[in-house]
Amino acid sequence: MKIETYLINLDGSEQRLASATAQLAQTNWSFSRFPAYDGRGKAVTEFEHYNDEKTQQLLGRQLLNSEIGCYLSHYGCVEKFLQSDADYLVVLEDDMQISQNFASVIQETLTYLHQHIEIDWYLINIAAKKKKLAKDIVNFDGHTLWHAYYFPIRGLGLIWSRKGAKEFLKVGKEITMPVDIFFQ
Repeated sequence: MKIETYLINLDGSEQRLASATAQLAQTNWSFSRFPAYDGRGKAVTEFEHYNDEKTQQLLGRQLLNSEIGCYLSHYGCVEKFLQSDADYLVVLEDDMQISQNFASVIQETLTYLHQHIEIDWYLINIAAKKKKLAKDIVNFDGHTLWHAYYFPIRGLGLIWSRKGAKEFLKVGKEITMPVDIFFQ
């Protein structure tokens, strides 16, 4: 079982990178920095796959450049992952806060899912703090793996299966909403 981890970090955000690196080092978790897509200073028309008309219909507003950049960063992580031979992808944003047992919980969760292929899953949100419309699957070291009927907002920490990553690339190319809302 091979796990790839990407830390999304904007060029010039050295303090966030240092903080995230220190947290991950404390848990002995290796990662690769993924340079975040910087949408600052661009017109929305410069984003090739952004559909402003559909976004206006869905949200009643235009997406912020930072939201488009965030979307493109997550999409880019998944593209890179699918070019690798890894089984799973952990995507972390550089402002995350991880627990001391991060590594063991991730390993135990993925080992469990790897052994229970009957659980057809695409994406796990590891940053969710509130349980909404979810069913417990299993507990690991004080953490619970849930089947969420309503996917939690925020993409600070995600785990992708290859199947889920392929589906995101297929259906998520057009940008019409923030990425965390798309995941719902």
